[in-house]
Amino acid sequence: MTEANLTEPNRRLARLIVLLALVVCPAGANASSRICDPHAYGAKGDGVTKDTVAIQTAIDACASGGGGTVRLNAGTYLSAPIILKSHITLQIDREAVLQGSSDHHDYPPKQEFRAPGLQSLISATAASNISIIGGGVIDGAGETWWVTARSTKNAGVMGAEFLRPRLVVFDHCTHILVEGITIRNSPMWQLVPYYSHDVRIRNVSIQNGCAILIGTNRAEVARMIKPSTIDLVAAAPT
Repeated sequence: MTEANLTEPNRRLARLIVLLALVVCPAGANASSRICDPHAYGAKGDGVTKDTVAIQTAIDACASGGGGTVRLNAGTYLSAPIILKSHITLQIDREAVLQGSSDHHDYPPKQEFRAPGLQSLISATAASNISIIGGGVIDGAGETWWVTARSTKNAGVMGAEFLRPRLVVFDHCTHILVEGITIRNSPMWQLVPYYSHDVRIRNVSIQNGCAILIGTNRAEVARMIKPSTIDLVAAAPT
């Protein structure tokens, strides 16, 4: 039955129902509850197969639908660099590990922090409302990089001849939450919010490295667990 077949009172009622539906359930209202499972795109989580494409496809699928959660459940997900986008939550469950690839060719060169660098395992640029949560582990497989770094002069200096990728970088992002995860074994710096706004870091264990906040304001760092000697540096904007 079309609206033309309705009586005037019923026509008004139908319009009111549609209006209420738009108010109560606006477009994208369920975006935050959307779960995008990398397994649906071919992820194995076996620690051997590279799951990069499956994880990135899940991120892109969630982002194209207005946002949601990309969930890594129990397993080890071997991956080259992935890029987070606005309104995405990366949930790494307690028995899950996002394992960075030890293949150095998986990290393409890029200009980062106004200097030559390599793409980080996890990065986001000019994005907002991003979370990394869940109690699991992000492991950068840094050992293969450290051997050369220890024998190279100025290996830890930005723009040095020997480049290493950082682990997690938020570049000019807003409304960031990193909570409840372990970050370890980065080839270089572990967690870097760079010129980002409203950054919350809570109950995060950072091992074998440091978190560096560069030009970042409204940063909340609570209960940072530091099992080894780590510097937490808030660098002034330049």
